[in-house]
Amino acid sequence: MRALLFALTLIPVLSACGPRDLPREEIAEVLFPSKGLLGGFELGDSWEDIKAKHPEQFEVRDDDYKQLRRDVGENAGSNGYFLGFQLDGAGKVVGLSAHISGKEQNAVTVRVLLDDVIAHFDKTIGKGRCTRTGTKDNSSNCHWEAPGKPKVDVSYLEMLDIKQGALTVSFKPPT
Repeated sequence: MRALLFALTLIPVLSACGPRDLPREEIAEVLFPSKGLLGGFELGDSWEDIKAKHPEQFEVRDDDYKQLRRDVGENAGSNGYFLGFQLDGAGKVVGLSAHISGKEQNAVTVRVLLDDVIAHFDKTIGKGRCTRTGTKDNSSNCHWEAPGKPKVDVSYLEMLDIKQGALTVSFKPPT
């Protein structure tokens, strides 16, 4: 009986040792929304409107960086994601980006999201261009550009020494 009680007390401790899982479905909804380019937001949206109407899972960062952040775990930026907004002088969005970071088991989720991102933009914009940037890992950069559609740049960084992955998706206006 004592062994059972001891084992039961260890379960919460052991489950708290690693980072929480990244919410893959939530992130996919932000990356591939039914409306808007990213998270339901568009180029030209007002930063003031975004801050006032942002989804509740995000924390607003409104200093030198204009972001909606969603951290998953204790270390800000190592397990979670954020949406970044580049603004013009009138406070309108001229660039959008998403950055997803994951350590340990979440590194796999970030890598799977890269495959989802490539498939999505190949389908919605047209065949993109991807090149490997690392020699011993899967780090890569991808680019999509088509007339009348936003430019999309994607970078994926895989860090094998600490089992971490980072994915950045950026949107710029069409030319």
